[in-house]
Amino acid sequence: NILTLKKEDRKIFKSRFKKGKILEIDIQSAEPRVALAMFGKSIDGDIYREVMASTGENITRELAKVATLSALYGASQHGLKSFLPEGVDALRILDSVKEYFGVRHIEKMIKAQSEELGYITNTHGRKIFSPDPSVNHLIQSSAVDVSFDVFSKIINTIESKNIDAVPIYFIHDAILLDVSESGYSEVLEICKSGFLLDTIKVRIPVRIKEIS
Repeated sequence: NILTLKKEDRKIFKSRFKKGKILEIDIQSAEPRVALAMFGKSIDGDIYREVMASTGENITRELAKVATLSALYGASQHGLKSFLPEGVDALRILDSVKEYFGVRHIEKMIKAQSEELGYITNTHGRKIFSPDPSVNHLIQSSAVDVSFDVFSKIINTIESKNIDAVPIYFIHDAILLDVSESGYSEVLEICKSGFLLDTIKVRIPVRIKEIS
């Protein structure tokens, strides 16, 4: 039921602690960061603003996000075109973003590994069996394991520091915590710089939002 609960209804959760808070911790731009990590690249700030600059086109951050997801998920230029203002070349934008993320190189890597082994492996060594493996399969599978890495670091740090905070659930790329009044500032502190992951060797930033 959590999976289908609307975001605005998450306020039904109430803290078990007196003056406690329910915090939602979201991983920021997991899929694009995973794609860049495959080439040893890392962006500390807003990744979509970096994409905006890389295209050389006058597009908004939101359009840069759409173009990024289109490039990584295999959407066509026609699908992207409907989001772009008149006169902006969708194919040129898509090609530019694919070049930025090395999509064609990833495609070649996937094809070679699939032909040799009969499967592909994500950034964490998880095997992906598919008759037609794609960049989308690789990136999404890797992003799931990256999310687990971040959640584990959050929970392990909370336990090691004896912070009064209890995980409620996680959904996709977010985890909800029930945090005491005294633990609130401590959770903010451990999350403020993001989390450096040993698996992909990049720092993953998170965003914290109060639910109730």
